[in-house]
Amino acid sequence: MPFLIYKIKNEIFDNYKNLNIKNFNRFLNDIDDLNHSKKTILVDNKISIFKKINDIQKLVSKNIISDNSLQVFNALLIESYRILNQSNKVEELNKIKVDFIKDQENEIERNDKKKIIKGQYNCQDFEGNSERLREDFLDKIKLFIESENVENKKIDEIYIFHKELSKMLIPIVKNEKRHVEQLDRRTKRKFTVSKDLTNLNQNFQEYLNNESLAYNENIKAVFNYKKNLKIIQNSINLILNWWLSFAEEIIPSKINIISDIPDCLLGESGENITKAENLINNFLFENIIQAKINNIEPNFRFLNRDEFEKIPTLKKSDEIWTHKRHFVFGVNQDFVFSSHFGVEIISDNDPKKIRQKTILEVEDDEKDSHLFHLRQIIPYINKKTQNE
Repeated sequence: MPFLIYKIKNEIFDNYKNLNIKNFNRFLNDIDDLNHSKKTILVDNKISIFKKINDIQKLVSKNIISDNSLQVFNALLIESYRILNQSNKVEELNKIKVDFIKDQENEIERNDKKKIIKGQYNCQDFEGNSERLREDFLDKIKLFIESENVENKKIDEIYIFHKELSKMLIPIVKNEKRHVEQLDRRTKRKFTVSKDLTNLNQNFQEYLNNESLAYNENIKAVFNYKKNLKIIQNSINLILNWWLSFAEEIIPSKINIISDIPDCLLGESGENITKAENLINNFLFENIIQAKINNIEPNFRFLNRDEFEKIPTLKKSDEIWTHKRHFVFGVNQDFVFSSHFGVEIISDNDPKKIRQKTILEVEDDEKDSHLFHLRQIIPYINKKTQNE
């Protein structure tokens, strides 16, 4: 999960008379099905399986006309090359965890194939353990990115969309309101509404370091606020540590985290909006910023819901920000998964534990409205960033 990582023993083709043709055809059909979902990665042997197939084809071609069994075997070789070549491919390395090694008799488990094609995973699939989550989910995405970035960095940016993230990060002052003037788009009349008042005077880490600070500053719902900070911090740290494990030549150079402007900041000055962005960046990426690591750039930014009107292809779309909790790999959405609770994946109490409510879903339906929205939003964000 979320890919089948597989390899084939080279010797399987050495003696065609002993090869279980029906068994191997079922294996090829399984791989073909998974290929259609783009959920396979072939770990190629030191002596490439494709070279092996070509070499054997040259040998059998001399006798193919006079031997019916060789004709069947040759057809199998041709089909094997075609199907296997459609999988993503990586070279064999000791560190790769392989899910399935094809031999003469074994078959891919039906439940495993079904699970991979469905692409939905919960806390129990990883035994509630964040190390298993990294090994069985994130590291397989890493392997996919490595297979895509061999010749050039096809996947050079990662986007994390989580609408409600900023709402949980920005502290709100209890029992304090501010008056904000807004415009009714239909009547063009101005009106005044009450909004929460935020506190942008402290680095968010200080609320975790100083037990009494949030109480002294009259922050609303202190227990839940500090809990959310820790959940987000532990979850982002998991993602950042995974990101930094890439080899330098293939690491995606940017992680962009995008969230809505929360109600507590609506109507605030541009200066305060920027200040809030900087506070969030410092909280999420403090260690990377201090380390001054070259060639990588993490960034958090707000995306105001009003900006969707500037994207012509979204003018007829409704609820664009609704339920946006997606992890997008590559500007062309080479791989996407959603999380029911966005980045809130890891427990606040123990960074080794996954939250029990966690559900991750691989998103590969090209007609999905969320993916359509993101296909329009990402180029807009990139263009805006270039112009800043």
